This record gives sequence, structure tokens and C-alpha cells, in this order.
Amino acid sequence: MKIEKRGDYLKMSKAQLVDDRVEIIKKALKTIKKHRGERITPFSERLSEHIKSEFNENIVSTTLRTNKDYRRLVDGFLDKGAVVKDSSVRQELMIERSSVRLLKKQVATLEQELSKQLSEVSLLEDKNIRIRTQKEPVIDDSSAFSIIMKLLNTLGMDSIKITEDVVIDTASIIPKTLFTKEDCPEFFEWYLKNTKAHLI
Repeated sequence: MKIEKRGDYLKMSKAQLVDDRVEIIKKALKTIKKHRGERITPFSERLSEHIKSEFNENIVSTTLRTNKDYRRLVDGFLDKGAVVKDSSVRQELMIERSSVRLLKKQVATLEQELSKQLSEVSLLEDKNIRIRTQKEPVIDDSSAFSIIMKLLNTLGMDSIKITEDVVIDTASIIPKTLFTKEDCPEFFEWYLKNTKAHLI
């Protein structure tokens, strides 16, 4: 019983709210200027602002157009007493809902595109970080120096003289400098560390 009474109370309260607003709308229509040829949508928006400003009551323009009690008053003001049909109210409401759905789809599409762009930016930032932090490759010179030693052995180590700063070919009557420490300081460092030969 309590639930039924509560439901009846809510219905009565809602009906009373509609009645109160009907009276407010009637008063507002008496004080608002009529623009010739003005359509329902811009007029309902203007009327909503007028009601809020003059009567401190917030009735949104959509409600003025979709509530049949309010709509009858609005249409009567615009069209000298024309009575709105329920079908026209439902049709306008469907159009507005369709517009809202379309806007939601557009927002979802923009969000997806934004997410895609942010992902691409993130990938580019990661790539730039890797490029900046990548170290120069370390080259192992030992294999190259080993090849040099093999070439020297091929020439004949008996005719090759290696000091701390020069490699000389002594096979000729006049000794010939093959290369110096200035040409390849790393070779002499490597040779000093890795060979057991006595430097002359």
C-alpha cells in the first residue's frame, strides 16, 4: 500500500508541476515579443531564456517543444491557437534523438582518430629516444691486426723489423718504412699487448 501511495503521490506531484509550469508559460507568453515568421525551435529557445530570466524557472527549449501541454501553448502563440498533434511531437523528438546519436558517432570517430594520432606520436618519440641513446658500435680491431701480422709473415718476418713506433722492411738495400705509429697507433698498442716477440 505504501508503494502504491508513493506512486500516486509522484504522479500527483508531476501533474502539479506541469500545471504550475503551464501557468508560468502563459504568463511568459504575455510578456514576450512575437517575431513574424519565427519557427518553433528558435522561439522555444528564446522563450526558455525569457522564462528563466523573468520567472526564475528552468524549462529547457526541448521540453517546451516535446511536452504536449507546453507545446499547445507555444503553437497557439505562434499560429493563433493551432493544436499540436502527438505524432508531430514524437517526430520532432525522434529527429532530435537522431541528431544526438549522430553527434555521438562523430565524437567516437574523432576519439579514435585522436587515439591513433597519439599512438603514432608515441612511436616516433620512442624511436627518437632509441636513436639518441644508441651507442656507437664497438669495433674489434684484433681480427684486422691479426691479418696485418699474417701479411707481414708472408713477406717474411726475417726481413721485417717492428719497433715501438715503426714497421720497417729490411729486405731492401735501403730499409723501407711500411707504416708508423702515427699511421696506426692502435696496431702498435695491440702488438705490444698480444705478441711475445721482443721489440728491437
